[in-house]
Amino acid sequence: MIKQCFKNIDFRILWGAGCMTGIARAMEFLALSLFALQELGLPYLVTIIFAARMLPMSLLGIVIGTISERVSPISVIKLIYALSNISTGIAILLVFTDNFNVIFAFLLAFINGITWVVDLAVRRRVLADNIDPSLLSSSLAMETLSNNATRLIGPLCAGSLYALVGLGGIFSVQLFMYFLA
Repeated sequence: MIKQCFKNIDFRILWGAGCMTGIARAMEFLALSLFALQELGLPYLVTIIFAARMLPMSLLGIVIGTISERVSPISVIKLIYALSNISTGIAILLVFTDNFNVIFAFLLAFINGITWVVDLAVRRRVLADNIDPSLLSSSLAMETLSNNATRLIGPLCAGSLYALVGLGGIFSVQLFMYFLA
């Protein structure tokens, strides 16, 4: 059944976009946490960044799901990926000009938390709309598996990249991944 899912080009595109953005978001979360810890030396900031990332899920999940039923889901996906590209591009600019700070780290976590909740609701809806109903369970299982795998792959990549190329390098890789998505 999984093989049949990957024969569908729409599934491959949507699944690939989910993998790219999932890894990018997981990389960013660890990178922002390391930055906050390194910048101010307060472990509590790590939990605040986590809260800033998860807050949109709690506050906006139902609202975004409802709104996404009334507008073009493809337009919404393009909009949130553009927002991720813009916010990450600004982060790169701030890092390379030595103006990135903890406040922007919180803001970036919150903005990309919003894009994450939109992506989860809307991209999965588009996935379900574009897959043969007999393959729906397999495709959603594959989506769930890859979503969890990205939470492992992203931090592993981010830890190495943070040590090698720093925050700006991670944001640059993240921007490339968002662009591919």
